[in-house]
This record gives sequence, structure tokens and C-alpha cells, in this order.
Amino acid sequence: MKEQSSIQHRESLVLYAEAAGIVVPADLYDISEAFQHWNLYCDVQIERPIPSNDALLHNAKVIAAISSERLESVSEPFVFEEISGLLK
Repeated sequence: MKEQSSIQHRESLVLYAEAAGIVVPADLYDISEAFQHWNLYCDVQIERPIPSNDALLHNAKVIAAISSERLESVSEPFVFEEISGLLK
């Protein structure tokens, strides 16, 4: 069985996040509330196996579609549980 690769650094996710409409901070490790989508995307994607060529962009689009109000109203583990079935 072929081992699936994974992303190890936030820098590798910037293009996919921006293509999906996620605002990326200049400091990629800025965890302020203004970059909730970016931080969730990184938390979801870092060290996760990449099962297909379109997985990184697909997952970025799923996260970009979550309203800011929704992200503010619940904890990140709950949001992840809620969207995990939509992720590749």
C-alpha cells in the first residue's frame, strides 16, 4: 500500500487557502480571531494524509464556507466534528 503524503508546514497551505477565499495573515502563526478560518484550516490539514490531488483545495473551500458567526459560537473541536464528513 502506498503511503499518502501530508502537509507539515503552514506555508504549503497558503495558495489553497487563498484560492478558497480564506484570508491568510502575513504572520502565518497569528492565532487572532481575525484569522479563524486560516487557523482551522491549518489545524485540520497539517499532518493529515492527502488522499487525492484536489483534497487541499476542497477542504479549504469547506472551511471557507463556514460563517464567521458559526466559528465564533462553537469550539474548534465541535466545528471539526461537524465538518469532518465533508472533508477529503
